[in-house]
Parts: sequence; C-alpha cells; structure tokens
Amino acid sequence: MLLLQIRPYYRKKVDRQAIIVAAEQAMSDNLPPNVTVGIVITGDAEIHALNRVYRQLDRSTDVLSFNQNVIDPETGMGYVGDIIISVPHASKQAVKENHTLTQEMELLVVHGMLHLAGFDHHTPADEKKMWISQAAILKKLGNPLADKFITG
Repeated sequence: MLLLQIRPYYRKKVDRQAIIVAAEQAMSDNLPPNVTVGIVITGDAEIHALNRVYRQLDRSTDVLSFNQNVIDPETGMGYVGDIIISVPHASKQAVKENHTLTQEMELLVVHGMLHLAGFDHHTPADEKKMWISQAAILKKLGNPLADKFITG
C-alpha cells in the first residue's frame, strides 16, 4: 500500500498520478506484497531539516529514504519506510538536465524506493546494480531518463 502526502503548496505543481504509478511499479518490482511505503512530497525547508538531523548534512537534497522495516501489529502489514522528495530541488535538477519535472519526480520516486528495497550506490558494483534496476523501472514507465542509467 502506498501512503502519499503532497504538501498543499505543491499539489498543483506535481503529477500525483505519475508519482503513484512510479511508486507502485517500483514496489511491485522490488518489495514483497502487502507492505506499506510512505511518500511525502515537500519543499526545501522540510527536507533540509531532515537532512540536517538524520544525515548531519546542513543542506537541502532531492530525495531521502528512511527504512523502518516494522510490522504493524494491528494489520500485520510490513511498513518498509518513507521517501521524502523536495519539489524545488527536483525542479532545479529537471531544468539543469533539460527534462520535465514529472520525469524527475518519477526518477526520484524510483530511486527512493530502491533504497528502501536495499539498493545503494556506495561502491561501483552496488551503483551498477542500482542503476540497472532503476533503468528497468523507468523504461517500464516510458520515462526517457532510463537511457541515462543504461551503461555498456
């Protein structure tokens, strides 16, 4: 199950349905069934504060993932974790890289979901695995950014 929160200021700026489809595709490809993931679409101030508290980095970022991996005793469903995405940061990246905000948001949703699924990019080998999975999901979504992550 997906719990999506879009802060009021950003509701008309992002494509809610594209976020949902990207999240559901990434979940079905990488997480067990009957789990819950939360996604919060917010601004730079909120993500900056979270980045400072949890990563000791005093700056904004595009996406944060927080693994929880707990079982809800009332429902028996697993709660995998939360993904936080900054719309202003995503918008700047989209402009810089010459693609749409929707394409960038799909990328960040998929990227965050892969982190919740245990992927990382700290080593070249791990990065390659993550980029291959990321590209495969983006390709299923018809997102042209998939090509950016496909290497030889």
